[in-house]
Amino acid sequence: MTRALFISLDGPKGTGKTTLLEAVTAALRADNKKVVRLCERKSDPCRAQTMALVNTFARDPSRDLELEVCERFADSRSWITRNVLAAQPPDSIILMDRWYPSDAAFRRLIPFADILELNIHRQVQV
Repeated sequence: MTRALFISLDGPKGTGKTTLLEAVTAALRADNKKVVRLCERKSDPCRAQTMALVNTFARDPSRDLELEVCERFADSRSWITRNVLAAQPPDSIILMDRWYPSDAAFRRLIPFADILELNIHRQVQV
């Protein structure tokens, strides 16, 4: 069995990620490829609670709160990996707007290697 091809773009707001993914999607579909467009923001059932925590962290940053934000993002990606990505057809191309590790925008105190380990430990799709 083949696995779906998983491609994600990450970066700051306003840099053209969505525009690029729209163009790539149109080009691939014009070539009769099976393309699935996903967004972490729309696929995460716990997004509201996570973003409330992110907003709290933005107002009053601390290492403990940042770690909790990073853990929540990793837990969400793990859930999406198991429940959304795994359900896609194996012959599809999955394009995702923001993914791994999109929490880097909030990371100030937690080393990247620690965040990476959180995601790897939770078997997040790479």
